[in-house]
Amino acid sequence: SKAVKENREVKARMNELGDVNIGAIEEYKSVSERYEFLTSQRADILEAMDSLRSIIEDMDKTIREKFKENFKQSTLIWIIGMILFAIFASDYYFALTGGIGGLATVLSVLAGIGILLTSFVMLWSLALTGLFENTLGKTVSNGLFISLKNAPRSFAMTVLSLSPLLSLWWAPDKWSVELLLLVLFWAAAIAYCNVTLTKDVFARYMGQDETSTEEKNREEE
Repeated sequence: SKAVKENREVKARMNELGDVNIGAIEEYKSVSERYEFLTSQRADILEAMDSLRSIIEDMDKTIREKFKENFKQSTLIWIIGMILFAIFASDYYFALTGGIGGLATVLSVLAGIGILLTSFVMLWSLALTGLFENTLGKTVSNGLFISLKNAPRSFAMTVLSLSPLLSLWWAPDKWSVELLLLVLFWAAAIAYCNVTLTKDVFARYMGQDETSTEEKNREEE
C-alpha cells in the first residue's frame, strides 16, 4: 500500500543519515565556547586599536603644537640675536674706523663683548628650545647662565659657528669654494661639533630635572 511504501522510504532515508552522533553536543559546546572566546578577544583588540589610535592622534596634535611653539620661539630668538649682532658689529666697525683715542678702544671692546655674549646666548638658547619647555624670557636667561658657566665651550661653539664668515673675511677671493664646502661638509661638521660640546652639559641638567621630579613624586606619595 501507499502507507507502507512511504514508511519504507522514511526508514531508508533514516538509514542513509547514519547513527546519531552523541558527541556532537559536547563538540558544539566546545566550538561555541571557542567562538565566544575569539569574539571577546576580537572586541578587546578593536577596543585597544581605537585607544591606540586616539593616543596617536593626541600625540600628533601635541607634537604639532610643540613644534609650532618651538619654531616661533626659535625664530624670535634668531631675529633678536641677528638684530643685536648687527648693532654690536656696526658699533665695533665704527669704533675702529671713526673713533678717536681711548674712547674708541673702550667702545670696540664693549662691542666685541656684546658680539660674543649675543653669540653665546643664541647658540645655547636655540638648543634649549628643543629640549625644555619654557617662556622666551626664561629660555634666554637660562641660555645666558649656561653660556657663562660653560664659557670655554661657548667660545668654541661661537668660533665654529662663525668660521664660515671668518674664512670668507680671510680669503674673500675663494668664496665659491668656501660656499661649496659649507653646503657639502662645513655646516654638518659645525652642527656635529656643537652637539658634541653641548651634550654633556644638557645631560647633566636633564639628570637634575629627573632627580627633582622623582623627589617631588616621593613627597606627594
